[in-house]
Amino acid sequence: MRYLSAFEPSVEYELMSIFRRTDLLARERLRFTAVYLNVKHRVSIPALSQQLSVNSMTIHGWFNLYESAGLQALFDEPRIGRVGSLEAYDESLILALVASHPQNLAQVVALLREQHQIETKPDILRRYLKKRLDLAKD
Repeated sequence: MRYLSAFEPSVEYELMSIFRRTDLLARERLRFTAVYLNVKHRVSIPALSQQLSVNSMTIHGWFNLYESAGLQALFDEPRIGRVGSLEAYDESLILALVASHPQNLAQVVALLREQHQIETKPDILRRYLKKRLDLAKD
């Protein structure tokens, strides 16, 4: 059976303050709960797996994270999502390119990429323009 080392008082205090947080994600709460139950109540990994409905290999991974980097390693890391839509770019630039090539959005996309280093796709550009038209109607 694998059991983690006992908490230092400061670590236990930090863990209790983490449990009180309201912004803790459910998957993060599971990680902290598994560590807490293993250390304080000597709950084995198979029992944790059954109680928390999580694969035992996943729990081993959480324990490895905790042992290598402490409690902070159990938080989700910020993820890099999709690059934002065209909203972040100059609307007049995009509309001017569309006006100069109104029948060919693929050509506008190519010009945005070549001349302005703006990566997008025709479908994204189409949705951007539709949104602008819908806003203009209001």
